[in-house]
Amino acid sequence: MTTRTLQVDVTDLAETMDFAVVDGMTSYLDLRSGGIVHADATTVVDDHLLAIPPFDKPYRYQRMLRFCGTLDPEQRTVFAVAVTGDGAFRRFKNLINHHGLVDAWTAFQLGLDRAEAVAWLTEHGVAVIDVSKRVPAAPSAAPTTSVGLVDLLLLGAPDGKTELVDGRVLRRIAARSPEDSRELFWGLARALSAETGVTLPGTNSNAAELDSIDAGRFHLRRRDDAVELAIDVPLALWDRFTR
Repeated sequence: MTTRTLQVDVTDLAETMDFAVVDGMTSYLDLRSGGIVHADATTVVDDHLLAIPPFDKPYRYQRMLRFCGTLDPEQRTVFAVAVTGDGAFRRFKNLINHHGLVDAWTAFQLGLDRAEAVAWLTEHGVAVIDVSKRVPAAPSAAPTTSVGLVDLLLLGAPDGKTELVDGRVLRRIAARSPEDSRELFWGLARALSAETGVTLPGTNSNAAELDSIDAGRFHLRRRDDAVELAIDVPLALWDRFTR
């Protein structure tokens, strides 16, 4: 493949890929100038015009999930529920507006989209000189010091292995001290409350006496050396994942 160097507004290209509609009017990258041509009825398509593809739905969904991973633990829990199942994109947009995260999402999304645009250019033999006037700041790293309910569910399988024991699967996070276990328990209890609607004591001062919560399928327990979350799983459901 012949490599050519072009000056391209990568931000403009990324936004074109984001807003392109598969069955709508196609836009093109001009391989002579590096400009973007938004085609109309008079556009003559030749070998110098490279059709710009739209971002597909799986990419858009993964982009949304990656943004959720940058949020604080409580927000991650709320968003993780919202982006599961039909209507995920609509619920995500509503939450972004509700939590005042529109600017953060816009910058994060554009950062990922620009990287995808550059990868597409490279795939087609274009060494790009970016002439964008709008370049987003680098996305903030995801928090790493706090454990949220989603983190526990994803990462807390004992010995890294998920098993069904007496109709439950267990998730566990080790504590450095009894004080740490109380802090972990209280934070996870608040997340579980937001998820299930179970009522908790009104202040953090009650956390010292609170050692267990049962909320439907979820059973949260505090020990001096760990916090454990057991989830009831019907055998028929377990069988669907283990066949």
